[in-house]
Amino acid sequence: MDPVGADVTIRNRSILLGSAAAAGAFLALAGGHAQEGDNPFDSGPPTAQSNPEYTRIDSERGAVLCSWMIVTEMRALHRRCHADEPPELTSSLDRSLDRFHTFIVANSDDTRDALEARVASRLAEVDAEEGVCAPDGEAERFYQLFISQGATGIDEMTEFALAVPRPPVLNPCL
Repeated sequence: MDPVGADVTIRNRSILLGSAAAAGAFLALAGGHAQEGDNPFDSGPPTAQSNPEYTRIDSERGAVLCSWMIVTEMRALHRRCHADEPPELTSSLDRSLDRFHTFIVANSDDTRDALEARVASRLAEVDAEEGVCAPDGEAERFYQLFISQGATGIDEMTEFALAVPRPPVLNPCL
């Protein structure tokens, strides 16, 4: 791999794995209001909690279900707070979600309908959430970190995450 490609891989993995602050932001987003004992995955894909296969660790390319949840959150925030941003960013987020759905369905017993219903539900939840667009909030800081890679970076992150067929798992998540 050329040095530029290596940099893209490292940068994309860091976006997927994030920092402690990003993890806190994601937990707050995924769980509504993260508190001790909250499980941000309670509302994930239907089999994520019931099938032990999903609790395995995928440290090579990142946990697909975790990445899917992050992209879902970013799409919801984009729709609610940043709809006026360049259309290529919207297209990239939509394309990424579609590719994650295709991958998850191909490599698990989840259905596209179930995944799309969860995304629609989360979009509606974020649309109704007070203060989610606060410029100094954790959600906004995480969103800005995520989209700083631009549409091309989101596409590259998605390609990296989904390049190898494997069971979609939750860990490591950030």
